[in-house]
Amino acid sequence: MSAASQPIRCGLLAASTAYEPWARQCLVELATRADVRPSVLVMPRAADALIGTGTRTIHTDEPAGDLPVLTLDSPGALARIAALELDFLLTWDDRDWPAELLTLPKLGVWRYQFGDWVELRGAAAGFWEVYTGRPVSVAMLARVLPDRSEVIALRS
Repeated sequence: MSAASQPIRCGLLAASTAYEPWARQCLVELATRADVRPSVLVMPRAADALIGTGTRTIHTDEPAGDLPVLTLDSPGALARIAALELDFLLTWDDRDWPAELLTLPKLGVWRYQFGDWVELRGAAAGFWEVYTGRPVSVAMLARVLPDRSEVIALRS
């Protein structure tokens, strides 16, 4: 990272801190990069965040730091998220996030999408590929849009 460049500011948007091993590894990779600065953990409700210290450690075998926790049901949450001037929020949760939240980070909210998004949509990602005998499935990093039936594929 050059002296003139700023680190990428990102946040994690999650309903839980019980991450799958691959998701935990993704967080470690992000947190240990010199050019990326994880800044916040955003959760839907205070009950999900186990409010106490106001920070949550990304539990991994390697240190990844503590993140301040913001909950969407707290007063002024969206304004506080906007004030962080995030480049993106990363989520693995396929849920209806508030439309305003999707526009706060400069590059939007990103989600990992598994399964064939074009032909085989539906629950249980990858199920229909196996059921129909397809030799390949899809893993995609997508920008979440307010209309859940649409995404912008960032990487497939």
